[in-house]
Amino acid sequence: MRNKIDRNWSFRRTDIAGEKFKRVDLPHDWAIEGDFSESNCIGSVLEESHLEYRHDSYLPRGTGEYRKNLEIPQLFPEQRVFLEFDGVFGESTLYVDGQFAGENHSGYTGKVYDITPFAAGKCEVDLQMPVSAERMQGWWYEGAGIYRHVWLMIKPACHLAPWGVAVDTPEVSPDKAAVEISAEICNAASTASDAAITVEIFTPDGCKAACQKRDIRLASGAAAVEKFSIIIDTPELWDVDDPELYQAVIKVDGISGSDETVVPFGIRYFKFTADQGFFLNGRHLQLRGGNIHHDFGGLGTALPDRAHEKNVELLKEMGCNIIRSSHNPAAPALMEACDRLGMLFWAETRNLHTECGGIDDLTALIRRDRNHPSVILWSLANIGGRKTAIAA
Repeated sequence: MRNKIDRNWSFRRTDIAGEKFKRVDLPHDWAIEGDFSESNCIGSVLEESHLEYRHDSYLPRGTGEYRKNLEIPQLFPEQRVFLEFDGVFGESTLYVDGQFAGENHSGYTGKVYDITPFAAGKCEVDLQMPVSAERMQGWWYEGAGIYRHVWLMIKPACHLAPWGVAVDTPEVSPDKAAVEISAEICNAASTASDAAITVEIFTPDGCKAACQKRDIRLASGAAAVEKFSIIIDTPELWDVDDPELYQAVIKVDGISGSDETVVPFGIRYFKFTADQGFFLNGRHLQLRGGNIHHDFGGLGTALPDRAHEKNVELLKEMGCNIIRSSHNPAAPALMEACDRLGMLFWAETRNLHTECGGIDDLTALIRRDRNHPSVILWSLANIGGRKTAIAA
């Protein structure tokens, strides 16, 4: 089960004395709700001696706190409970029933929290998330708060790891395509588990194109990566003019229950050449694109999915065929719109911090976004950083 839990949060600014909690729905950006003032302007600030930040939107940053009473359906014995935050600006800490559950220093990288130790056997828990937007992480309007979606995932003890499925198409031609799928399976049960793993591929029009199944046995606390290789004859290729999307459905059936992940993917091949440029599916394509940040006018950074889709539509109308996520991991909704509408994508991490988990952020970016057919480029950062940052 994976459900969006954007409704009925409580929020208050903690840097304003006496402010009371109010009901909010997510996505939420408290900065855009504030007053413009020159006193909010922050000039150049150096971090790690080479990253220059500034804040000149004249809108407030500050600190805030979110709370939510969350119902936990009891679906499986020994079930696992996860929360996935698509993006919170800036530095956030999660508490579950008053207990520390984790933190995220990045205002842009998604984060999955395993809250099973705090939610086991409970029908509800209280979530608390203090957020500090005081440390700048860029030099554009960054917003403040839980400005992207939040998801509740409940899985059986033997389950697919969050972000644990990878779909690759290493060999593609007009005649056939090789599809390789790897699935990370974890057994958190108190005993060994037998499970059946099924992989199905569906064509863009919904017909089943392939199916493979195998049985595995995992010891208690063990994990394994299962790999599948499938051939698709006469594939329908994903292209900027005709973005055909297949679906891979990966299912784990165990004695404690079933877990399923659905991965939309595209079959395409591309290359960059030094003398002739970029080719997509054997066809030369002049890349024309734009860098876009994560805000949208008066909405600030709290964008509904339709705003991300509108961005892609407008850029395609202008003649663009690629978006660079400037300069940080993008909202999943934006990348999904690129997949559906036929827009190539340049995925970028914020920077390679040494003190604030830059390598972890890069790992999370790749694990979460590796299956998007729109992605043709990965960027390590807008600013290269120091030798120590790269060596780390």
